[in-house]
Amino acid sequence: MSEMDKLAEALRLKKTQEEQASASSRELGEEWQQSLQRLFAQLEEWLSPLVAAGVASVKTSLTKKKDERPEPGVLVTYDAPVLVLEINHKTVLIEPIGLFVSGTDGRVMIIGDDKRFLLSRTLKPTESWDISTYLSSFDTTPSEQRSLSSDSLAQAFANFL
Repeated sequence: MSEMDKLAEALRLKKTQEEQASASSRELGEEWQQSLQRLFAQLEEWLSPLVAAGVASVKTSLTKKKDERPEPGVLVTYDAPVLVLEINHKTVLIEPIGLFVSGTDGRVMIIGDDKRFLLSRTLKPTESWDISTYLSSFDTTPSEQRSLSSDSLAQAFANFL
């Protein structure tokens, strides 16, 4: 085998690997987008009693996101939901951070005033979300972490009273 043949084989192999990584990234991106849609629909449902009571309003929109996989040059692009919540004249933003966040299978940020919360997704054994509470936007360690539920979300939002 000549050096050109070896080079051609190496380039063919690299191209195949990149195509596979790109296809895998597209699948991950689609699954992440579906997961976000389910999460945000659930959040809106949980927040509906606040809206019905007239103490909060919720606005939804979409934003373009680009996440880079750990493999260089592999990007996942998707439309991500965003919720803007007004509670007691305070604004709370709920927005995805990204799919490829170390230690998680995806992360969403909730931020308002100087408070922030992180929603972290885990896929194993099944999809679940945890909420981590940071009492100050400067904190690097959560003061509390628990499974995301209507009750844990209500306890987090009680910080905005």
